Amino acid sequence: MEKEVKERTERKLNWNIKNRWEQRALDDVMLNLDVRNSRFRDFARLSQQQQAFSNIQEFNSIDELYFFMDNMFTDGFDEHHISIALDVFLRDVVLFEEKDLNNPTFQQFLREVGRNMVTFEDEKNYVKVAQFLDWFCVNDKILWINLEQFMLRKERIFSADSYIKLLSHFSN
Repeated sequence: MEKEVKERTERKLNWNIKNRWEQRALDDVMLNLDVRNSRFRDFARLSQQQQAFSNIQEFNSIDELYFFMDNMFTDGFDEHHISIALDVFLRDVVLFEEKDLNNPTFQQFLREVGRNMVTFEDEKNYVKVAQFLDWFCVNDKILWINLEQFMLRKERIFSADSYIKLLSHFSN
C-alpha cells in the first residue's frame, strides 16, 4: 500500500493529489487530444509555415507589386505564379485601396486567375482563390461560378477542412 502511494505521488501528472477520483479526472484531461495538442506543439510544422511566409517576396509599395506582376505576365503565368501572387495579395490585403483594385494589372490578374483555375492541381490554391475573391470583394460572377464548377469537378483533391474553408468564403 505504501509503495502504491509513493508511486502515485512520484508520478509526473499527480502533483501530489491524494484523492484518486481527482487523479482520474486529471488523467482524463491529459488524455484528451485537444489538451495534448495545445501542450505539445509540432515545431517542425510551425517552422515550415514560417519558412513558407519568409519565401514570399517583400514589396515596399503596391506599384512595385504591380510591376513585378507585369513581368510575370510577360514570362507566363501558371499555378505557381498565381499562388505566389495570391500569397502576397492575402498577406498585404490592408495596403490596398479602391484605386489599386481598379488598376489594369489587378484586372488582368483576375482574368489570368479565371483562365488558369482549370489547371490547378493543389487544393490550397483553390482555397486561396476563394479567400482572395472574398476578401477583395470581387463581384465577378463568372469567377465565382468557375471556382464553384472546378471545385465540384475536382472534388477528389479536397479534404474536409478545405471544403469548410471554401464554403465559408462562398457564404460571404
